[in-house]
Amino acid sequence: MRDSLLHWRPSPVLPDDVIFQILLRLPVRSLLKLKRVCKSWKTLISDPCFAKCHLQSLTMNPSISHQHLFSSKRLLLNHDHIVSLPVESLFENLSQPTKSVSFRMKRFFRNLLSSNNGSFKDSLKPTKAVEFDLDHSFTIFGSCNGLLCLFDRDHGCFRLWNPLIRLISKKSPTLGCYEYTTYGGFGYDHVSDKYKVLVGFNIFTNGIRKSMTKIYTFGENSLKTIPNFPFPDIWWDGKFVSGTLNWVMLKMGVSSSQNAIISFDLEKENYKELLLPEHDGINVSIPTLCVSDNRLYVCFDENKTHLALWLMKTYGVAESWTKLMMIPHEDPVHHLLQLNEPVLIFEDRIVLIRTEEKFVLYNFNNGRVDSPWISSDNYLYKQHVYNESLVSPLL
Repeated sequence: MRDSLLHWRPSPVLPDDVIFQILLRLPVRSLLKLKRVCKSWKTLISDPCFAKCHLQSLTMNPSISHQHLFSSKRLLLNHDHIVSLPVESLFENLSQPTKSVSFRMKRFFRNLLSSNNGSFKDSLKPTKAVEFDLDHSFTIFGSCNGLLCLFDRDHGCFRLWNPLIRLISKKSPTLGCYEYTTYGGFGYDHVSDKYKVLVGFNIFTNGIRKSMTKIYTFGENSLKTIPNFPFPDIWWDGKFVSGTLNWVMLKMGVSSSQNAIISFDLEKENYKELLLPEHDGINVSIPTLCVSDNRLYVCFDENKTHLALWLMKTYGVAESWTKLMMIPHEDPVHHLLQLNEPVLIFEDRIVLIRTEEKFVLYNFNNGRVDSPWISSDNYLYKQHVYNESLVSPLL
């Protein structure tokens, strides 16, 4: 015994910077569990600076295992509730139902501050839609850095929510006449380190419609009016990429090739037009935008025979538009012509497309088309890609 004690050596202790680098490479759900190991790890993982560094690491090494599709599911007799689909299962279980995760917002908001530990999987249970009795109607306005921007349609205010760490921000100031919101977008201004949401709405006075656009910076006490903002002709959410929000603007009396993209700079709070690529089709539908891995894509439905997917290699440079692929209208795509919106693009070869009826996976390498089986109805309403993160909405 004595000899063993004489030869006993304490366990080696890793330097703090090595521990930092190791933790930086772990997924968010593992980090939430490791907060229980010791106080120093909990302090480190809870530090906003660590959350930013971890977010940068995830951005440089994206993985579908850390991604979810969120939408505001509209019920006929109740208010909206939130539905989540894991992206990875859409690829792995093409012949099996993909289970959605529903968030009971009324119960969630009552208990959101009671605990912020536990994993995403353990804390959020699937729920039948008929069981919901919501206090408010929430619509998702956008997703950025692991934060979802929620709009309370009953009270006209915004909130930031990170469902993984189970935290939600305070209410924003109330938007004025918010009954007729038409377009919006949510993103991050890296210069000011602030999150901002832009919203457009109509005001009717004596039967006359007036369009207005406002922007709110989270953490501030008021909303700012954006004068003379060009009113987008389609009611889609602005796509966030490279510090900007983007919408397709349809111009009256011109060919489809002369339509443009409205690009709103979140730092400067001004806008400009970007040219769309010159497509080859004659009968072309309204183009749809997609952002994947911080790159802007546009999709055209050309001649009702195929989809053309383009990539803007350098944001803001119209000459950098490059046609990536042509997706033929073969089963099960040929009858889904009214809406073909790319949701995610992987390595510029595999595309997840949202149609009016289902999701479609197209593999450019082998031409294969799959349709994931999802055990949920109305899940296609305004999908937002949520990337797991430690970023706190408590600004």
